[in-house]
Amino acid sequence: MPTKTPNFSKNILNLDIAIHQSCLRFVPWAAFVIVVMLISWQAILVWQCVLLLAIIGVLSWMYVGRTKTVWMGCTHTDGLWQLSVSRGIGRDTRRQLWQAYLLSSQRAIGMNEAVALRFYVIEPRKRYFEVMVHRRDVADADYRKLLGLCTLSSKLMMN
Repeated sequence: MPTKTPNFSKNILNLDIAIHQSCLRFVPWAAFVIVVMLISWQAILVWQCVLLLAIIGVLSWMYVGRTKTVWMGCTHTDGLWQLSVSRGIGRDTRRQLWQAYLLSSQRAIGMNEAVALRFYVIEPRKRYFEVMVHRRDVADADYRKLLGLCTLSSKLMMN
């Protein structure tokens, strides 16, 4: 007869959160770039346009290469979390499954619609990893669970 390993966690919260990156974050950035390009073009500042295009290229390359969280889940908030992360875009997307422990969770300061999560990743290699989850990127029920997690985390810190 198989035996079940005991779990001594008191913080049971089943989370299964899919994160969809919103394109709305590019609107202010694109507007800024267009305005600067128009001003440089009107002032006949060709070398500023070339410099701006080079900076845009480098920043775009850095954005595409960054690690993006696609999914996260756990059954106990103080237990092991699973994070599905991807790098790249389109066909070049590489996905990995990471295992991590949640260190802290809090509502992002200055942003009403975001939650900041800090993890200590143990697989594939030990490191710290931070995730900013915006309300527009997840379902409403999942966002409410994250807010509950922040409340639970702040109460545990006070005790």
